[in-house]
Amino acid sequence: MRIMQRFAGNTAHDMNNILTPIVGFGRMLNERLTDEDDQADLKELLTAAERGMELCNRYGEMAHFSQAETLPGDLVHALRSAETMFAKKLGAATIQWELPAVGTGAQFDPVQFFMVLDHIASNAGQAMSTGSGKGTFTVSLAEPAGDDGELAVSFSDTGPGFPEDVLKNFGLPFNTDQKEHKLSGTGLALSRSAVMEWGGRLRAENTDGGARIVLTLLPGTVSQTQTKPVDQPATAGSAGCVLLLESEASESERMASDLRSAGYEVHATLDSAGERPFDFGLVALGYPEEMDQLVALKAHSPDATLFRLATGMSGGLFITKPATKRSLLEKLQGE
Repeated sequence: MRIMQRFAGNTAHDMNNILTPIVGFGRMLNERLTDEDDQADLKELLTAAERGMELCNRYGEMAHFSQAETLPGDLVHALRSAETMFAKKLGAATIQWELPAVGTGAQFDPVQFFMVLDHIASNAGQAMSTGSGKGTFTVSLAEPAGDDGELAVSFSDTGPGFPEDVLKNFGLPFNTDQKEHKLSGTGLALSRSAVMEWGGRLRAENTDGGARIVLTLLPGTVSQTQTKPVDQPATAGSAGCVLLLESEASESERMASDLRSAGYEVHATLDSAGERPFDFGLVALGYPEEMDQLVALKAHSPDATLFRLATGMSGGLFITKPATKRSLLEKLQGE
């Protein structure tokens, strides 16, 4: 299964590199066309190519999910690190935190963990968007239970709940209510598979006020160096200024969160940094208008150190995707 996941993910990555220039040049051509029939034909081509890129990004996650490295980590800090991503995925919804103030050790893969949270938040955001979009999303951590001290993290939303058939087949691929949710249904299936590799469980249930997904993890010992008070983040920008250009949204959000927690100021566009020069550029291979972005970065910040993000490539100025916080800091700090 792991081999098939990696094969599908790597194939999707290669296909995405083929589709990216098609979409890019197609959009440029669309600005030049004046004939309405030609524009309509090109729109059909772009729509098909963009759908293909969306599928490639979804299946590209299979490669990430096939590279598990289960380690003891600070569960509270990992959850809090996803706060920015939660806010983007949940829109106008209110986010409530019911977490202890100190770190709690658990067994999980740090890269996969962020992706699991991304899929859970996407599901909740989609569910609550069917109403006013102003629901409540609650993240809570229960006290360790049982002889083995398992930890249960609950993600509750005030949406309409799971349809019975979706709830019955929770965690299976392509299990979604297509009439209500325009999702492929693979996200939570990949999440459940990853959690099981960590020795944990992922289940769903409906509640009186909506739905709840419960993530159960095995306990783990966290050293003092791993545990960080969640209310004392590193000073923003103290470690340097980074331009991060990554087209996969969940990957970009996770890396940005990791870098900000280490004291880096992170931007997704050249203009957003103002007059402050960039110390580093992290640019994914195949990023839209890649060469133009690289030229513009060098013109803006001649002394910036450039690193390329790529699946299956490492060493020198390459950083292997999915990049862990540790691998990012090792490159940026020259360790």
